[in-house]
Amino acid sequence: MESPEDTKVTVSTDNLTDFVGKPIFTSDRMYDVTPPGVVMGLAWTAMGGSTLYIETTIKKRSEKEETGCGSLFSTGQLGEVMKESTDIAYTFAKVLPLVGCVLVGSLCSTYVVAHV
Repeated sequence: MESPEDTKVTVSTDNLTDFVGKPIFTSDRMYDVTPPGVVMGLAWTAMGGSTLYIETTIKKRSEKEETGCGSLFSTGQLGEVMKESTDIAYTFAKVLPLVGCVLVGSLCSTYVVAHV
């Protein structure tokens, strides 16, 4: 009879999950190359954290909407800290000129939609 000391086990990438199970964490990467208007952010979770995508686009003001300065409209499940962060980022983008991005003048009159 064979004893456990005499048993030979070969572990490879093909059978690794048989011994240790499926990976707990997998990649959250949705894009190979992040498109314009999308950034990857971090969110706090009970397990430590998670990556998430923040997608933005602009929408033109309709004739029914008020004229004046543009605004930021956020969608998704945002906590108070994330709401504050998006407001701060929008204000920062309007105040400082951004090289190679939307012109500050047009940003001030544009409605920006951000989804988290």
